[in-house]
Amino acid sequence: MRRTRKVLPPAVPETFVERPEVLARLSEIWARPLTTVVAGPGFGKSTVLAAWARGDHVAWYAVDADDSAPARLLAGVAHALAPLMPGVESVVADVRPRPHGPDAEDAERAASFASRLAEVAQERLRRPTALVLDDAQGLRPGSPSARLVEELCRQAPPGLHIVLSSRDEPPFLVSRMRGQGLLVEIGADALALRVDDTRALLTQVVGPEGAALAEAVRKVTGGWAAAVRMAAEALAAEGTGDPGDILARLSRPGGVLFAYLVDEVLAACPPRVRRLLSHAAALDRVTGPLCEELGLAHASEDLAALARRGMFIEPPVGADDWYALTGLAREAITAALPLSRPRRRDLRRRAAAWCLARGHLEDGLRALRAADDPAALRTLLVERGPDLIAAGAASSVLQAVRGLPRDARRAVDELEGEALLVRGEWDTALACLERAATEVETLPPGLAWRIGLVHYLRGRTDAALVAFDRGRLDSPDRVAVAHLLAWHATARWRISDLAVGRHLADRALQVAAAAGDDSAMASAHTVLAMLASTEDDMAACDAHNWAGLAAAERVSDTLAVVRLLGNMGSHANDEGRHSDGLELLERAVRLADISGYSAFRVVALNNRGDAFRGLGRLEEAVADYAASWQICAQLGLRKACYPLSGLGEVHRLRGDDTLARSSFEEAAALAREAGDLHGLVPALAGLARTLARSDPRTARAAVQELTGGAAGQAPPSLLAAGWVALADGDAAGAARLADSAAASARRRRARVQLAEALELNALAAPLPDVTLARLHDAEAVWRDIGDPVGTLRTQLAAATLRGAHDAAHDARHRLRALGVDAGMVAAAGPAPVAAATPAAVEVRVLGPFQVRRQGEVVPLAAWRSRKARDLLRILVAKRGRPVPRDELIEALWPEEDPERTGQRLSVALSTLRRVLDPDRRSDADRFVRTADQAVSLDLAQVVVDAERFLVDVTAGLVAIDSDRAAAARLLAAADRAYAGDAFEDSPYEPWAGPLRDEVRAAHIALLRCLAIEASQTDRIDAATRYCLRLLERDRYDEDAHLLLVATHVAAGRHGEARRHYQQYHELMTDLGVEPAAFPRPALRSA
Repeated sequence: MRRTRKVLPPAVPETFVERPEVLARLSEIWARPLTTVVAGPGFGKSTVLAAWARGDHVAWYAVDADDSAPARLLAGVAHALAPLMPGVESVVADVRPRPHGPDAEDAERAASFASRLAEVAQERLRRPTALVLDDAQGLRPGSPSARLVEELCRQAPPGLHIVLSSRDEPPFLVSRMRGQGLLVEIGADALALRVDDTRALLTQVVGPEGAALAEAVRKVTGGWAAAVRMAAEALAAEGTGDPGDILARLSRPGGVLFAYLVDEVLAACPPRVRRLLSHAAALDRVTGPLCEELGLAHASEDLAALARRGMFIEPPVGADDWYALTGLAREAITAALPLSRPRRRDLRRRAAAWCLARGHLEDGLRALRAADDPAALRTLLVERGPDLIAAGAASSVLQAVRGLPRDARRAVDELEGEALLVRGEWDTALACLERAATEVETLPPGLAWRIGLVHYLRGRTDAALVAFDRGRLDSPDRVAVAHLLAWHATARWRISDLAVGRHLADRALQVAAAAGDDSAMASAHTVLAMLASTEDDMAACDAHNWAGLAAAERVSDTLAVVRLLGNMGSHANDEGRHSDGLELLERAVRLADISGYSAFRVVALNNRGDAFRGLGRLEEAVADYAASWQICAQLGLRKACYPLSGLGEVHRLRGDDTLARSSFEEAAALAREAGDLHGLVPALAGLARTLARSDPRTARAAVQELTGGAAGQAPPSLLAAGWVALADGDAAGAARLADSAAASARRRRARVQLAEALELNALAAPLPDVTLARLHDAEAVWRDIGDPVGTLRTQLAAATLRGAHDAAHDARHRLRALGVDAGMVAAAGPAPVAAATPAAVEVRVLGPFQVRRQGEVVPLAAWRSRKARDLLRILVAKRGRPVPRDELIEALWPEEDPERTGQRLSVALSTLRRVLDPDRRSDADRFVRTADQAVSLDLAQVVVDAERFLVDVTAGLVAIDSDRAAAARLLAAADRAYAGDAFEDSPYEPWAGPLRDEVRAAHIALLRCLAIEASQTDRIDAATRYCLRLLERDRYDEDAHLLLVATHVAAGRHGEARRHYQQYHELMTDLGVEPAAFPRPALRSA
């Protein structure tokens, strides 16, 4: 009977909570020969494994003291395997007990037992089989039985998977197996109950009302399964009591959880570990060397062991080996193993000194704050406060400042302002800084540059310059002087006052070098790199960037690192190294997120959007531009001109000229207001190129403003002027401008602008052969830098010119797949793309309103009447239904006398018919019908893109269940034809609403269907693009968020999955909606 019990898994409680993430980890067992499940008592190791083993090909054996003899252990394991591996018990007969020698011989025999068992398994196994050895802490390291298990793990044939479940680490070394990828390790962190798991258990034990207590119970217990279950049972037993009081009693001395932790777990720890825990409870977090400095021998190995077992210590985050006690453990240890108050204060002071001496500034600050020594805390903040903020500890600095006595806070007003500045709390920061600057004409340099920086980041360059000018350059604080000079130079760079900026930056570097301060050196190198780039000295730019980054990293100056990475990523984008730029900018965004540098997160996100755009990943670019713009809107930053220009470029590529114009015009207005000439250039250049054909007068005005400014000879300005000249028919002028732009781009190593200059030069060439040759050159550069839009655009232009219809069709199709409007492939406007059998009349209302006759666009001048255009729009919106004349009159001339407007409708109708059929080749009613005092559009004669779109979407959605591949192709084609919302240039007209809403809903359904289809067919990048486009439509679309996260998880992009899930979580919280759990990958069968 005893042996039978040992080969049966324990019963799974009725209240067991199924946890997909744990089952997913356990499913990895089938991919490796050895799995260790290591956690302290009460973590539910046996229960979780028993639940996993149900229905699978799993053998179970519970190890106990009797198994110290290897022959007995072998017999037990064979008995467990027998039902799954017929004939395995023959191994026992081969190794019947006999007299034997000392342990050394036993170890050899144990190894031979294992070898024989592995041999039989190799012969008899017919399907993957797992062997769970539960309670394996009974295997003493170095014992013969441990040797048997070790050899079995190392010699196990394919298909046999060993699982060791234990309170302790394996009784033999596994580092090599780990290095070879032969080991799955599941620890306490994986077994701990998450909030959702706790909620599910409480609901089962306590009832529906228990769900609301999940977060509180999880916080008290740290997810320790035994503690969660005890809490649930206590809450159920005392159902009428206050849940908060019940939980507090459980974790206080005398409570069930407290008693279990102290009496059963803490009491079992060796004295050395108990002393370590009593000291660790007095500090926020500890590391082995710190504890050893405090006189705790072997602390490093003890902490690591405690963390692996999940007892008391939370696993370290990252690779720095810092550990913290769980909340419940800290309370229990503090009560059970108390330190005297003087001992505790001394311990914290010593810990603070150790941390500060080794550069762990934030840990030192926290320890000193806990030591309750205001004088020492004030001294630390005064002396090291800026270093703490530079290291990303702004929040901890603010907590420390606010904990000082009121009379001590005056000395740290400036520091508090700087910390608030980092947090993006501009108004409060400025108030603190100006409070420190009251009643003085000139300012200490540190105060001056911080006040100036607030104004600079908000786009108030004039106010920033006033503040910088107030700073004392003769101050003995030479580090602050260097920072002041560097930021003053940066402001001069923004307004293109380059001579003064260069002088200030050179002085900044000299002062920083003399002071020997790396943070100041990083500041000076940053602005020198920016100036060198503006002066086309890219070698100097690179040198300053790398020197600045090295200096910033030496002192962990996060602010400087984020700035430099953002700038270096931008230069990489300009040079066409978008993948390199993306890598730099991913790091910049991550650091900005962690440290709270909101203003510089704006730049990093915008530049990452540029990298995505250069890689043809337009949806991801839009997501970054939108996030960057949103931060600007929240903080009131005029840097919004940059992400707005980025959004304008994407809209232009998509053919959404109305949205592009709006974005560029808003960007230009913000840049002018801020005096930011660097932000004005992309806004005006984008505006000029967008309007080159449709509104040449405004385009020429934008070019004039560009070329008349300080950046008039920069490649973006020259290219914009060239495209406008080409649209005006001045090919020779366009060619000259292209040549100048190419020369400047070569000096700057700006290969993106070089490729565009070559493309412009090609299209301005007088002869087709010359155009083709130059297009080939442009394509080569686009291809080399990996820009798919530029590559396909030049291919399409060349194929069209050659009359290669198949090649043109392929290029057009691939552009549309990227989300680019193939009708707008030339940078200045529509390319000369041949259309097959164009419709007599085609009306496009998706995106900008446009009418075509025989494939040719009807120019604006041909209408002569805005009301005639509006009449056509209304008839399209009514979808072929007859519209009473009175209704048309009210829509076109609201609140005017019908007696006077009736004739106007007749004139507008006559004008519309003349525009649609200027040569009168057809009957008057062919396109627009009139009957019974009503007017309608004949949809059999007029092709309307919105109608065609709705038909295609409906057909695709209907076919998705019967022919998924064909339906996906149809829906993808409809998506490529979707140029924007219906009547986007008439957003407030009530007649436009119904069709716009229907088309929009159809497009959302289309995108959702394509996203799901792409995800199910493992086309991860396509699924990601469709999800991001859904979120462009509705940032609160929960299904799109969760599908996006699940797609990233399935692709192994866990960082992206977490980032998007966090955004989703915040949005749902804003709405007051409970977020769904983090999507988990599907459990794979063995």
